[in-house]
Amino acid sequence: MQVGDIVKKVDTYWYGRCNESRDDIGRLYVISKVSGEYEIRDLQTGGASAWWRDDQLKYIGKARDDIFEILDRIEKRLAEHYTSKEYIKRRYGRLTLSSWLRLFDEIGYTSPFLYNGEYFCLYEDINIFKPLFDKMFIDHDVDAALDMIDKLFKEEYCQKYKQSVKAFYERWFGNDGRGSD
Repeated sequence: MQVGDIVKKVDTYWYGRCNESRDDIGRLYVISKVSGEYEIRDLQTGGASAWWRDDQLKYIGKARDDIFEILDRIEKRLAEHYTSKEYIKRRYGRLTLSSWLRLFDEIGYTSPFLYNGEYFCLYEDINIFKPLFDKMFIDHDVDAALDMIDKLFKEEYCQKYKQSVKAFYERWFGNDGRGSD
C-alpha cells in the first residue's frame, strides 16, 4: 500500500480492555504517509491518525488525484465549526478534542499534545481541566474556578492563569455569568 490508496480499517491497534467495539472499523481512509507504518486520513472528516499496520487495513483502490485538497477543506470546515464559541457553549459536556484545544488556548494553556501528538496527553489535560471549565460552563461560578487554579498550577503561574481565566469568563459569559451568543 502507498500514499493515495483508499483503505478500509479492519482492525485496531488498541488491545486488551480498550479493544471494545469501535465505530471506525469498516470506515474508509486514504493513506497519507508511509514510514514503516501508515498514517491515514478519514474520508469523512479529513482527520489523521498514525501507527497503522498492513493487517489493520484492507486495500480498496486508488484515490482521486485531488483527495488531499478535498480532505484539507473538509477538515478546515469541521475545525471552524467545532471550535466556534457557539458550538462549544451549546455542546459543552460533549465536546470534540478540537473544542477542548480551543478552550485551553482561550485561557493561555498549551497542551503538550500540540508538541508530541500523543492523545494520552490531551486526555489527561481534559481530565485535569474539566472541573475548572465545569465551574464556568455548568455552575457559572468564576470564583470557584479561580479558586481551583492554585491546585492546578505551580505557584509562579497561578496569577497569570487567574487573570486569563477571569478574562475568558468575561469574554464568553459576561459579568452576569450568562453572556451572549
